[in-house]
Amino acid sequence: MLQLHDTLSRTRQRVGRDPEPLFTELGEPLRTRAHRAFQRLLTLRLPDTPPRAEDRIPARDLFANLKTLTHDQRLAVIPIAADYQTWAVCELAVEESLSPAGEAEAWAELAVEIADYMGGTKEWQNRVRGYAAGAKARALREAGRVAEAEKAMKEAWRLWRAGVDAAGLLEGGRVGY
Repeated sequence: MLQLHDTLSRTRQRVGRDPEPLFTELGEPLRTRAHRAFQRLLTLRLPDTPPRAEDRIPARDLFANLKTLTHDQRLAVIPIAADYQTWAVCELAVEESLSPAGEAEAWAELAVEIADYMGGTKEWQNRVRGYAAGAKARALREAGRVAEAEKAMKEAWRLWRAGVDAAGLLEGGRVGY
C-alpha cells in the first residue's frame, strides 16, 4: 500500500527533446526584446515619493527659470516639463502671487496649472490644488472680480478640506482671503 502511495505521489516528468537548442535559437531575439523592454521601463515616471521640505531646494532654481519667461511661456512649460510639476514650485508661484508686482493673477493661474499636473496621492493633490485655488481667488478679489473670487474660494476650501498634508508643508492661512 505504501509503495503504491509513493508511486502515485511522484511528479510525472515527460520525456522530450533536449531544450538547449531551443534556448540557443531564442536567446538573441529574447535578449533583444528584454533590452528594449528595460529601456522602455527606464522612461517611465518614478513612483511618487511623499512630499518633503527638502523638495523646496531644487524648486528655487526651477522657479528662477520660470521668472525669466513670459506668462504664456510659463504656461507652455508646465505640461511638458515634469521637473516643474511639483508642489514646491506651485508653492513658490502662490508666494509670487502675493507680491504687489501687479502679476498676481498670472502667478496664481500658473500655480493652478502646476497643481493640475502635479503627481502624488489624490489627497495630497487636492490639498495643493486647494492651496493654488485660494491664490487664484485672492487674485480675482484684488482685481475687483468679487463674484468670481467667491466661487473660486468655495472651490479652494472644498479642495483644501478634501486633501491631506501629513507633513504640514503648506500654510492653511494662505487659502483664505
